Formats: sequence, C-alpha cells, structure tokens
Amino acid sequence: YEGQLPLAVTDMKFDTAKFEVTSTPGAKEGAIDITIKPAASIAYGSVNDQLVINTNDSETPEKTIVLRAHVKKPLQAANRQLVLLQENENGPVSGTAEFTSPYGAPITDVATFMSREKRFKAELEPGAPKNTVRVKVTALPSPKGKTKSLQATLKITAKVGGEEAEERMNVILATSKEAAESASKVEVQQALEASKSVIEKITE
Repeated sequence: YEGQLPLAVTDMKFDTAKFEVTSTPGAKEGAIDITIKPAASIAYGSVNDQLVINTNDSETPEKTIVLRAHVKKPLQAANRQLVLLQENENGPVSGTAEFTSPYGAPITDVATFMSREKRFKAELEPGAPKNTVRVKVTALPSPKGKTKSLQATLKITAKVGGEEAEERMNVILATSKEAAESASKVEVQQALEASKSVIEKITE
C-alpha cells in the first residue's frame, strides 16, 4: 500500500448469522489484521460466504475474501449407525456406540434414550477417553422366540462445555451376515455421499 495514505478499513459486509469479523491494527506499520470466526448461531455443516471490505485505497477500495467453513456438531456420533448381528435368536448381542466432542469441550450429565425398549437397552460404558462417551447397546432376544431384523434409534443428551446438546445414532439388528454387510455398505455409501457433498460445496 505504498504511496498512499495509511490503510484504513471503512466498512465490512458479511453474513452476521454465519461469521464474526473484527479488524485491528497489525504488527507491522500500515497493516491491518482481520479476524474471522464462526458465529455462535452458525448452522452445522458446510458454510459459504464472502467478506467485502471497503478501504481508503484510491485504486481498488473494495476487497473481497471468500469464506468457507465446515462446522461440526458439539456432540457428534463416531458413525452414522451401529449394526448388531444376532445369529443366535436365544441370546442377546451387544455393540458399542461412540460419541465425541470434536472441539475438546468436556461432556457431562450424559443420559441415554433407546427406542424399542422391549428389544434394546443402552447403558454408559466406563473408562471412555477424554471428551468421549461410549454406550453399550444390547439387542435382546424376541419374547416370541423368533428374531426379526429391526431398526431402532439411540439418543444421548449431555452438557458439552456447559451447553445442552443431543445426538442420535441409528441401530440395526441384523439376523444374517448378508443383512449386516448390506447395512454396513449403506452406511459407507452415505458417508461417501456426505463427504462428496462437502467437497462440492467447498469447490463451488
């Protein structure tokens, strides 16, 4: 910015529902630092916006910066679903669902809720790593003696960094290896599609 008046920012335009932007004098003379961070009300997922900065530059007073971000939930399931394979209809089968706090906030006051309570139960597992919750999900034998493939939903509620949060995971009870493999393939495909969607939005 040589040969002109000291650089000054006169105005900044951006979506305040998505980002918070501030400007301060930089460490070097004539420099300005722009600080950008997600707003507290920002939606989860991929976010795109642009920051328009008006300055006292006599040649190109308007500067535009493209903003892209991907925001994770404060409480996030490690996988979209948990598949349980029950080959013996007379016995229970269990698996572990994992939830994490991707921003490192402490997780407290955890409670679990399970749909289809007559066929599934959920209980917290001790000894989980820091900022992680592990839930043991057990599929119980059918009282009618014949097990059928079922779907249920595991929900956990907790305080993450002192704020209320909840997350859900799909639970599938499969009665054959083929059904279990099929359910797992669906999860992998969903994950690939979600990843592809994020990449497409970022490269737009």
